[in-house]
This record gives sequence, structure tokens and C-alpha cells, in this order.
Amino acid sequence: MSAREAGFTLMETLIGLTLTALISVSLLGGIRTGVKLWSTSEQLDAASEQSRILRLAGTWLEQAIPDEAMNAEPGTLFSGTGDAVSFVVAGEAGPHAGGLSRLTLKAETSETCAGKRDLVLSWASVAPIHGFPSQESVTRSIVTCLDQIDFKYFGSHVTEPSATWRSQWHQSARLPAIISMRAVGREGPLSLTVRPLLAPPARAFEREA
Repeated sequence: MSAREAGFTLMETLIGLTLTALISVSLLGGIRTGVKLWSTSEQLDAASEQSRILRLAGTWLEQAIPDEAMNAEPGTLFSGTGDAVSFVVAGEAGPHAGGLSRLTLKAETSETCAGKRDLVLSWASVAPIHGFPSQESVTRSIVTCLDQIDFKYFGSHVTEPSATWRSQWHQSARLPAIISMRAVGREGPLSLTVRPLLAPPARAFEREA
């Protein structure tokens, strides 16, 4: 029996080991690339879903009813703070179809991420009687694990006639000209800027100021 028939030569063995190593490295690189692409895809899907939900919330916020339209006391139908905005709309919004509904966007302590905050959306039917009381609400976290959430409102109050950005809005029977929300989370910065349809334009505030 010849040496060739007895087994592989040293050169063939080295070549085989080299090819095996190259194939292993290529496969490992492909797996890592695939995992990275999958992770990136999930992040993009999450960011896309958050943007979609915020756009929907912005559409409802555009339809907010001012207190003056219902002869309600300031802050009854619309009120805003640095970490929440509450407003009433007519027609279909959330799970409540028809009538009046109160929607609230609020920053709350996260139940899943320590030291973080969630953006929570709640719906409730509103009775069209004095005081516009709300019924039992339905709540849902729409964006989770945020580092920061801030609401701001542009317009003027009776007590402060100069039109400017404010962190509170509850002393005026009119809506703010602009409502802004800024948030920072795992998927990067999120923003929502809304001009309510029934609010005076910003230039009206400026003329009065």
C-alpha cells in the first residue's frame, strides 16, 4: 500500500484545517451579522410603532374642545402640566364611540424599567352635564422605559397676557396655540407638536400681547 493510500499528506491536512477555519469564521461572521440585523430591525419596528401611536394621539389632541366652547370653567375640558395633558373630544376616540371622551397623556413611573417613566394614555366617557364628570377610564402604556417626558404649551393666560411657552395650562378657557411633547427613550428622541384646530392661531396671541 502506498503512502498516498494510507492517509492524507501533511500538506493536505494543513490545507483542510485552513479551509475549515475560514469557513467557521465566515459562518460566525454571518451569524453575528444576522443577529445584528435582526436586532436593528426590531428596534426600527419598535420606533415605528411608537411614532404611529404618537401620531394617532396627536390627531385626537388636534380635536380638543376648548372650555369656552361649552361655557365650562377654565381647566375643566383642557388642562396641561409638565408631565400630563388632559383634554375632551367629541365623537369616536379610543374605545368609546360617539358622545364626549376625555383622553389623558401622562408620564408615570415605569413598572418594568427602574428609574424610568412610561407614557400612559387613558380614555373615559364624559357626561355632558355641569362639571363634565368622567366615567371609569381605560388605561394603556403606549411608550415605555423613557428617560424624560416634557409637555409645553404656547399661548397666553388671562393673568399673564404675554404669549410664550409655558409648562402649565389651566387658567385659560381657550386652548393653547401649540402643544409640544418631547421624550427621550431607548429608541432615541420622540417628539409630538400639535396645533389644536379650535385654538386661536399663534399670531392672535401675539397681537393681544
